[in-house]
Amino acid sequence: MKKIILFLPLLFAYLFVSCSNPSNPSDTVITVNGTVYDAFNNPAPNLNVKINDTELRTDANGNFSLQNVKTPYDIYVDYLNISLPTGIKYESVFNDNPKISLFDYIAINNQNSQQNQISLPSLPAGQKYILIITNNSNIQIIRESTGNINFESNWIGNSEINCNLVAIIYDNTNKLFLKSFIKSYLLKNNTTQTNAYTDSDFNITLNNVLYSGNITLPTGASTNSIRGGVNFLSFNNLFQNIPFVNLTSGSSYTFYAPDNLPLNPKLFVMSNTDGSEVDVIYSTYISIASGTNITVPSNPKITVPASSGTLMGYNDFFTINEGSGVGIFSYNFSRSGQSITVYSRASSIKIPKFTNVSLNLNPGSEYTFWVHKYYGVENVNEMTRYSLLELRNLNGRGTSNPVNFNAQ
Repeated sequence: MKKIILFLPLLFAYLFVSCSNPSNPSDTVITVNGTVYDAFNNPAPNLNVKINDTELRTDANGNFSLQNVKTPYDIYVDYLNISLPTGIKYESVFNDNPKISLFDYIAINNQNSQQNQISLPSLPAGQKYILIITNNSNIQIIRESTGNINFESNWIGNSEINCNLVAIIYDNTNKLFLKSFIKSYLLKNNTTQTNAYTDSDFNITLNNVLYSGNITLPTGASTNSIRGGVNFLSFNNLFQNIPFVNLTSGSSYTFYAPDNLPLNPKLFVMSNTDGSEVDVIYSTYISIASGTNITVPSNPKITVPASSGTLMGYNDFFTINEGSGVGIFSYNFSRSGQSITVYSRASSIKIPKFTNVSLNLNPGSEYTFWVHKYYGVENVNEMTRYSLLELRNLNGRGTSNPVNFNAQ
């Protein structure tokens, strides 16, 4: 069965199910009990699953079940609910326990494909192109290059889709978006499209004011390491190098975005207390009218309850895709001017699902909890589903008294 890689803006996925087998009899009625996993083998809840003509959703554990299914059957998982219909489809399945893992996203059947050959002017050292195909503000495929780009578009749905081609010139040295263009672009199944563009095509400059006004940031972070910038692409894990400037709390700043770029510009603010490579102690994305002053909320605080036992700070992060970068999470507990930071690193794209940080915390004391993320562009709250801090009383009897709060 032919498998074709399908590129998508979010986590790429891989379908693993047991396929038809000559030894499996047809027309057998079975109960299908399947499971959908995310890219890091965690349950993927609340996804649409369609078995033949019956639609259902995965539960909190990524499971789905359907009785009275006649084999062989077709199964489809609607992985992304976007205007370019995408998903995972597998035909003629006999297995009663399919395991669907959203990993490398192998698209099977009902696949449309177009070869694209894009010629762009050469760029000076330190600059690169970011090439995007969009439809109704959704990314279909992206590439980064310093010149000519060849790539394959893959999608499930209509054989022809009218899209936009967006090319952005990005100065990696100075962390600036320079200029861009938007062109109508047709995705047409089983074709090759060749386009050549010149400097005159880049008619959009970055002079649209996204935000202009004062920014007051939360306490607890050094002002010389607070950064802000514009994430006008605002999609999962698009690229890590984005423009930023160091911010001083209470000062006025102006942030620019491309004119008429249909990709939902947002202002982000992030800060780092210790000057290390860990970029984010607090992150917020703001879509707000220019001229309105912004006050970024303070970090959450909790008071440790009185206890005779040792307290452990316990943080449960769901895994997150860091692209090709190194994922880092940090946990910072601050008390009476003292700070303890524990880093959890991943040497590749995976970050462990559970990380336990055991610290001696004083009963009755107040602690401020920060979340550090080394992550380029994505909204923290959208991407991490998020975390709870539990302060557990470890008294040797296996009991715990958790105190939960939603981390920012």
